[in-house]
Order: sequence, then structure tokens, then C-alpha cells
Amino acid sequence: MARPKYKLPKTNQQLQRLAREWQARLRLRDWDISVFFADKEETKKAIGPAFGATRPAPGHKIAMVAIKRPEDIEPDVMGCPDIEVTLVHELLHLHGDAFDHFFIDKETKRPTEYFALEAMIELSAIAMVELKRGIPRQQW
Repeated sequence: MARPKYKLPKTNQQLQRLAREWQARLRLRDWDISVFFADKEETKKAIGPAFGATRPAPGHKIAMVAIKRPEDIEPDVMGCPDIEVTLVHELLHLHGDAFDHFFIDKETKRPTEYFALEAMIELSAIAMVELKRGIPRQQW
């Protein structure tokens, strides 16, 4: 049986459409979320080694999400460099924003609890995209 092909977004407009779909799935319809591909310089500055970054204003339910283009991801980076997984991961941060701030220590910036939260978000994002696509990650 042939696997279905998934067309991942290549333009900001396509990425925004995918974000709207996931906003509905994740019950974030009441948020005003701007999603875009980061250009290479912006990627280096704002995102660093991650695949994406979210800048929320939870009190106003506004957020900006920047996603790296696949060609900007280093080949040896651990994680799932799938645009849709990265998008879902970043959107899940909006639900967990209070936890992000709770776990960030002023000295270390990223204590152990933060990495545990990141792992939970990443595994949840992968599972959700697997369910949507109907096939396990290993077959993408």
C-alpha cells in the first residue's frame, strides 16, 4: 500500500494556513498568532539551535511564531526537523507559557525541569502529527 504524500508548506501563506488548522485542533482559536518562516539571519539571531521560536503575549492572547526552513537546520541536530511538528511544538508552548516562565532560572536560564517540559512538548507534537497523518514518524 502506497503511503500518502504530505505537502509541507513552502511559503508563509501556506504555513499560516497550516497554523490555522492547528490553532483549531489545539483550541487556540481565540489567539491572534502570526506564523512565518524565519530568514537565515533572523533564524540565527532569534531561534538559535532550535527549529522554531514562539514569542507570546499571553495576557493579550497574541503570539509570533518563527519556523526555520528545512535548509537552515543543521544536519546533526537532534530532534524532529519536520515543519508541521515544529509548528505544533511552538503552538503547544502557548498553553504551557506559564510553565516556561516558572522553570526558567535567572542564573542558568534552562534548568532540568525546562528540558523535561521541552521533551514532553516535542513528544506530544510528534504524536499529534502522527495521528493526523495516520502513519508513524519513521515512515514520514
